[in-house]
Amino acid sequence: MGDGDDSEWREYNIHGENEQVDIFASTEVDYDTLYYTCRDGRLQQANEGASDDDSIVVRSETNWHKSTGMSVCRGSELLCSYLLKHPYVINNKRTLELGCGTGLVGIVIMKHLNPASMLLTDGDLEVLKNMRHNVQENGLKPDENHLACPQLIWGKKSAQKFKDKNGAQDVIMAADCLYIPQSITNLWELVDQVLTNTGVFLYVAGETQCDFDRVVKSGLEFGFVHCPGENWADDSEENKQYPVRLFRRKI
Repeated sequence: MGDGDDSEWREYNIHGENEQVDIFASTEVDYDTLYYTCRDGRLQQANEGASDDDSIVVRSETNWHKSTGMSVCRGSELLCSYLLKHPYVINNKRTLELGCGTGLVGIVIMKHLNPASMLLTDGDLEVLKNMRHNVQENGLKPDENHLACPQLIWGKKSAQKFKDKNGAQDVIMAADCLYIPQSITNLWELVDQVLTNTGVFLYVAGETQCDFDRVVKSGLEFGFVHCPGENWADDSEENKQYPVRLFRRKI
């Protein structure tokens, strides 16, 4: 799964949080187990203990402390529904997810769609550990299913190494993983290096996250344009704040 190649990195490194440790704090992590099913082109939560060939089970941290990637985010759930409704975006495509968190999107893709390959990546070590656990719990075997779960830290230098090892990707996705302005340039450096010339970048983020205008402006500096005519939003008013936005290279 790539464990031996992982570097010592935690999400709070870039958020600038205090790294002092509370010696009286519990070392036990509280987890929820979430169950999902895919029906009628939509991801839906299922009853506890659901267990059929199509069901998906995800271990998620109840109260995330130092990484947003330990919990299932709404953007990931909506990205799953988008892909289930638009399977041609993924089918027979080399696909990469950035900041994959619990791995929900990649697991849905592997169980219900037909990618040429799927790379589930994150930078945070604890997130990677939990994501790899979820992949195995859903009966997926990296390296045997055109699936890999390597560490990937955003930026130009790491992007080039990643591309040399894994090749260019047709689809790159990022859901609810961009929270601070310092990360925007690093994100686009990676997308620019790794995405094919005709590829698509799918971006999902809530209104409270990084200012979308800044994301668009930075993308233009790397030759990417936002394609609002291809955007997709869930029908409900509650979820319209989480559109799936598409970017392509400027022709």
